[in-house]
Amino acid sequence: NGTGGGIDIRTFTNASIRNSTITANHAGAGGGVYLRGAPQGFVLQSTVISGNVAGAGGADAGASPPTPLLGANNLVTAVGAGATLPADTLRVDPLLQPLADNGGPTRTHALLQGSPAIDAGNNLAGLATDQRGAGFPRVVGATADIGAFEGFVVPRAPPVALPATSRLTLSALWALLAAIGAVVLRRRRCAVS
Repeated sequence: NGTGGGIDIRTFTNASIRNSTITANHAGAGGGVYLRGAPQGFVLQSTVISGNVAGAGGADAGASPPTPLLGANNLVTAVGAGATLPADTLRVDPLLQPLADNGGPTRTHALLQGSPAIDAGNNLAGLATDQRGAGFPRVVGATADIGAFEGFVVPRAPPVALPATSRLTLSALWALLAAIGAVVLRRRRCAVS
């Protein structure tokens, strides 16, 4: 019922969120991020804030009093009246996959192929890797992706459910195959004789 399900910033000084993914959080206001106390120079860089839930004040980002966010190359879906986003902020579905083991020490939300976050971010922080660490470069392709994850993962095909087979069905199949085998053997013996 409080504020800032993902991050609740109560500050009067500079603060920033860079190359992050904030999703699947819940709060009374600002489900993803909530700013209060009039932070000076709050910066949001190359960050995804989407898929959060709030009763009021912006499902993904909210602020009180009204606060302008500085920065660039962000994707924020639902914003409350108190937060003003940078002009180039994308306001679309980021096409995030569910939280999963995509390599590295922590689980991540991979991007689906075709995500608008791909090659739309920046790496002004000069990061060498994405959230997963060593072996996962921060920039793959034309430029960094928006969020904590670099690149995309093609989801695995769901397993195919095969119908259950009863013992009776298997016994009948075995008997049919045995009968076919016996007929084939008789024909071969007749052909050899």
